[in-house]
Amino acid sequence: MKKALLFFLFTISPAFADDQNVYDFFRQLPNSDSAIVDEQTTALIKRHMANLLYPVDMSSLARPETDAKFREQVMTLQQQMGEPATGTLTLDEFGRLAEAARDMDDRSVGTGIIKKTVVKDRDFASATGTGGTDDSANPLAPPINISRIVCQRLSSTCELNIAAFNPEDAHLYFYIPWHYTITTWEPARVTATNEMPCATSSMTLDIQTQSVTISSIPHSDFPSCAKQGPTTWRLLDDGFSVSWKLHQEKVNKAHALVYEAKRNLVPPSIDAPSK
Repeated sequence: MKKALLFFLFTISPAFADDQNVYDFFRQLPNSDSAIVDEQTTALIKRHMANLLYPVDMSSLARPETDAKFREQVMTLQQQMGEPATGTLTLDEFGRLAEAARDMDDRSVGTGIIKKTVVKDRDFASATGTGGTDDSANPLAPPINISRIVCQRLSSTCELNIAAFNPEDAHLYFYIPWHYTITTWEPARVTATNEMPCATSSMTLDIQTQSVTISSIPHSDFPSCAKQGPTTWRLLDDGFSVSWKLHQEKVNKAHALVYEAKRNLVPPSIDAPSK
């Protein structure tokens, strides 16, 4: 079988999802041998189901239409998904199965021991931590990030640097620094602004409350800018709990598709440990 097809089988994403029979989908790939494709598809489905503790028989690679036991197990899986129990997976159901099989063993990705700090010393101020916002549709960066702000009074600038990991696409991002112009420099407070094409962004470092907020007000009068409301980004007191919650949601979503008779062997993810 072509290596390209094998790679595609292993990297298929739910983004390709539709109601098409998964076997028919892979059979349509160029230069594919239908019999071998069917065996590889069955093997991959059974591997994923085995990771969810389904007692699949790996010695048989027949399609579910000709393997009554396999078909019954697929129907059970579909019932757990809340889908019609047809006995043959659609491409969407296959994507959900693959995602659950992977996420059952998900490892939490966090920002280590990075804690929020906000300090000011004469003509220098800085802040470090994990940034977050209540507006998930318009985040400044993915929720797993390390953000650092450095303000220098002499240059009248604050620079925001962010390194972020996006769990949706498993990429590490280093954003181009954002530069803010300092507007006030007080003993316990620094403010700065950044005029962007579609919004005015205002930053506040409050030394007394150990807080950093960045509020963005969109330029709604510009037709070329997306229509969105104001957003507020802040340094979080505990960035670890954010990354742990993402991990917990993935594991518990996968846990719902574990073979019900064996579900007690893989307990759901617990709440974040106290720090």
